[in-house]
Amino acid sequence: MKVSNGLPFSFVENEETKALFEFIAPGLILPNHKAIGGRILMNKANTLQEVIKVELQQLLMDGKCKNKTTMGCSIYYIRRTTFGMGST
Repeated sequence: MKVSNGLPFSFVENEETKALFEFIAPGLILPNHKAIGGRILMNKANTLQEVIKVELQQLLMDGKCKNKTTMGCSIYYIRRTTFGMGST
């Protein structure tokens, strides 16, 4: 699995990466690739899932997804947050 910039999670174990972070933030302890691909990724995914759930519920309550199915409301949310598009 890769992080958003295309690097594998194991990049944190590269000596040059460690040196860079030691220069930028002395004393910082980087997590290993198993922590990034496991516990940290799962925590972020769970947090994102909860945020999306709350946002969709708010859209439904605000009436911004009036006459839309749950899928239609989800697409509206994704378009609005990802592409900055308003209502369809």
